[in-house]
Amino acid sequence: MTPFELPSSQLSRIADEMASQVREGFSVAPPAAPGAIRHLLTWLNTTTVEAGEAIAIDSGGTWLRAARVELPTGRIRAAIHPWAIPKGQPIGVEAFFDEIADRIAPLLQADVPIGWVWSFPGEATPEGDVRHLAWTKEFPVRGDPGLVGERLKRALASRGHAAPPVRVLNDTVATLLSSSAIEGHASVGLVVGTGHNLAIAVDEARLAGRLLARPGRRHIVNLECGNFDPGTLSAFDDALDAASGQPGWQRLEKAVSGHTLGTLYRAAGGEAEARDAGDVVAAAVRRDPIAISLVHRSADLVAAAVAGAARAVGEPVSVVGEGSVFWSDGYPERFLTTLARLGCPCRLAPKVAGATTMGAAIAARTAL
Repeated sequence: MTPFELPSSQLSRIADEMASQVREGFSVAPPAAPGAIRHLLTWLNTTTVEAGEAIAIDSGGTWLRAARVELPTGRIRAAIHPWAIPKGQPIGVEAFFDEIADRIAPLLQADVPIGWVWSFPGEATPEGDVRHLAWTKEFPVRGDPGLVGERLKRALASRGHAAPPVRVLNDTVATLLSSSAIEGHASVGLVVGTGHNLAIAVDEARLAGRLLARPGRRHIVNLECGNFDPGTLSAFDDALDAASGQPGWQRLEKAVSGHTLGTLYRAAGGEAEARDAGDVVAAAVRRDPIAISLVHRSADLVAAAVAGAARAVGEPVSVVGEGSVFWSDGYPERFLTTLARLGCPCRLAPKVAGATTMGAAIAARTAL
């Protein structure tokens, strides 16, 4: 057994703890603390989407992409050239929003709403905006944007553009919403790439402790489960966490995705030039044993998190996945195999091309 292999009994314990935290969050919002999921409400009604055009913005940990999308077909009417967000030096929050406003300006049209995928922890408001909570993934922006949508509208207005309605959502929420384009509505949105997170769809009656129940509606909850603590993994994980800028935080995310996967790989004796998850995935394709064990562990841990969410929801789940790691060679198969070992009935939806873009457009035209 390599340092990165986990027995089924440990994965089952992780799933049980995840389920416990998800169930508790149905009644009481969990506090922001190391090791805890966030259980952030999004206020989106997953059953009502209007036809028409929407501008979709996706600002992940690496790229800014934006397009004007026609619904329900998903046809791209116009798009900007992707912007590689510079990582070499800090960017002030005002300059960051001004840059985004300038880059999306060619897409703007009167009465066309905006859906913005905000790939960082945020607390959604009933009006469809998000209050930023924290920068993760060593993102270079410095400063607190506050209400993300309002900040963008101010940046657009300062350049003489009319401010359209802006709906802000997490990338996992966008991924979950994208499933309506292929198979109805999935119940779990999953991202494994630069970072890791889950969103779940549940009946609002289950959230009666936090919402007025409205029977018949489905509500999306952003779990921010990258912050979940899976417990003891390896000495390499402990050393990585201790050396990070936020020890104790984002323990699951650090173990399964992003540049930290590259750090773990190098620490365990992998290729010195490997920098991030993409390099580890490439090494696994070349049959590097350390890389294979890390990628397999990533799929196992993510499966345990999904199994926990499914146990809390209490129903078979349909998962729609997104991210360069998740759709890498062999990863979905390992993920499904581990779910079966954990006794979790699960269906993996077909891959949605441009899932977060599609989900952002759907969100812009989705009822609250």
